[in-house]
Amino acid sequence: MINMRCIYCDSPGPFDSEHILPRCFGTFEGEQHLENRVCKCCNNLLGNTVDLHLCRSGPEAFFRHYLRIKGRKHHGEFSPYESGPAGRPAAAVMIPYPGKDFMALWELEPGTHNVHLMRQVIVKDKQGEWHPVHVRDSIRTPEALLTLVSSIMDGKAVEVNVFWEAGKEDWLPELVKETYSFSSFNSEKAEMGGFNARASIKLTARPEYFRGIAKVAFNYFLQQDSSINGDEPAFDAIRSFIKDGGNIDRFVRQTSDVLVDVPPGMWFSQYGHILSVARVDGHIRAWVAFIVGPQFPGNKYYVEIGRHPSRILLPRPQLHGHYYHYFEEPTSGHTGGIECLTPGKIILPIGRTPGS
Repeated sequence: MINMRCIYCDSPGPFDSEHILPRCFGTFEGEQHLENRVCKCCNNLLGNTVDLHLCRSGPEAFFRHYLRIKGRKHHGEFSPYESGPAGRPAAAVMIPYPGKDFMALWELEPGTHNVHLMRQVIVKDKQGEWHPVHVRDSIRTPEALLTLVSSIMDGKAVEVNVFWEAGKEDWLPELVKETYSFSSFNSEKAEMGGFNARASIKLTARPEYFRGIAKVAFNYFLQQDSSINGDEPAFDAIRSFIKDGGNIDRFVRQTSDVLVDVPPGMWFSQYGHILSVARVDGHIRAWVAFIVGPQFPGNKYYVEIGRHPSRILLPRPQLHGHYYHYFEEPTSGHTGGIECLTPGKIILPIGRTPGS
């Protein structure tokens, strides 16, 4: 029975329709939302913090950009290669620069295997280590450039290389000349043909990112169990973590567990997300995997939700699972659909927690 009060702040509303997956992941045909559970105030607060970090940082942001998955129209375009609001860190794709002994920063063109060189300085320190530094449009003074470089490396630079995309005039070489007076200065446009190289991708997530994962898992559980409202005392801890933060390891852990039975030699032909939850021995545990697809096994997380308020112990584990997959092209205004995973397809380590 729905209590008609916000599960996070106990206000009587007004309420917002709460998505299971944040809207930034697209719209899925047949999806149902949580109604009369989260007030507009808490929905906006969580949307601008935990949802923002889940959508625009970590592997999910990188693959959203690569797969051209769009969120709400009024949110506008974003780039995972740029740092964002609320301290959202930027993604870094590092590939050896052809003919050089250092790594450079590149941007992957959405939907392709093509890369473009980012505007950057690559700085050598006294220990001989190279540090690529992306220089944003807002960095226009020597003081700003020195501050940026010092945030990446300790000590003074002994050599600086400047790179920017071919065919474009740029202000960075002149700025570097004003900033560094030593002679070991190189500046060139990136003019090259195709080449093969292994990329190193650095993705950094803040605590809000993991709170966003917990929110998705909790929302999915509430959708699957109609006997639960979400404001029960048994879920005080997970609600507090989602709204205010806390010990990440207590609630969310990355795992290598296999979640779905896939025949040998086969894998998912479409990209999508797997949400699953199990009730076993009175405990509620969820497993989520984002951006599972042809070229990526997905980032998989285990989420400890809490004990079920009912004291009835079921004779066997209760399992639920769904696969939120993307269409090749949007259909009827939806970016994807939802497939119910039968218990026979779901493989969850329900008798243990990851690492045990």
